[in-house]
Amino acid sequence: MERKIISLPCGASVGGDSFVQVMAAEVSGIKSNLKLEMEVMNLHSRALVALDYEVVFYNSILEKLNNDTYIISQKDFVIPSGDIGSIGKFFIPGEFSDARKVDIILVRGFFEDGNALDLKYENSEMVVLEALDNKQKSLLKDKAGEDAISLAQNNDLSWRCVCGYFNDKNSNVCGNCERSKTEVLEKYSSIDIFIKDEEKTDVIEEEIADDVFEKQSDLDNIDTVAQATIETQGKNKPKKDKVKKEKKIKVKKEKTNKTESKMNGIILKFKSLEKKSKLLLSGSFILLLGSILIWLLFR
Repeated sequence: MERKIISLPCGASVGGDSFVQVMAAEVSGIKSNLKLEMEVMNLHSRALVALDYEVVFYNSILEKLNNDTYIISQKDFVIPSGDIGSIGKFFIPGEFSDARKVDIILVRGFFEDGNALDLKYENSEMVVLEALDNKQKSLLKDKAGEDAISLAQNNDLSWRCVCGYFNDKNSNVCGNCERSKTEVLEKYSSIDIFIKDEEKTDVIEEEIADDVFEKQSDLDNIDTVAQATIETQGKNKPKKDKVKKEKKIKVKKEKTNKTESKMNGIILKFKSLEKKSKLLLSGSFILLLGSILIWLLFR
């Protein structure tokens, strides 16, 4: 059983500000059944319905498999004006079964109104079409916008915007999406920038989560201590009440004892006065009797 091949990044000839440009290309399949798939941007006013192009095949160590360019014509597809679309699959001949990448040169585009446009420019350059995996594409879209499909490139004769379009070197604004050249090249030229930003965001989110967790733990601890204090106070309350009650009884007893002592003192004094009163009365009575006797005698 044959394994799927491991392809290499393909290249495309670019003439800055061209109406029809290659956005992505890939060699895939197994050695006995290789295919070339390509996506194209169409900025012409009419839908693109056919395409002529030339390719050079390379093996895994980047040796050319054909000295003369191989001419391919593909049709039976429709890419509307302003869209990016696939032109279908081209099955690579067996003589190029070792192919792992291709360089593509667009020659002519055919449109739905019957007109054709030459796409081979004198001032052009071969650029590498860097492929992004699904995660990287998703990250790029999050950072640059939903129309972003590629990293920015600054080439010798052109610069590539994140929307995929190759602009002339002297253009300061993208001819497709109108993004600024300076901003695009500064912010979106490397996927590593996004990954570092994403890692920083993850670290910040983790720190925030840890901080929230710590604060919640502190609140939980405070609640636990408060609950324990309440429970302890609840347990100690009867003891405190008992002590207070005992103190009140003791004070009351002391007051009662003092009162009793005072009353006893008063009673003793009263008894003492009573005795003295009786003695005085007795003496007064005797004196009275004596006075009566003397009065009778000398009468």
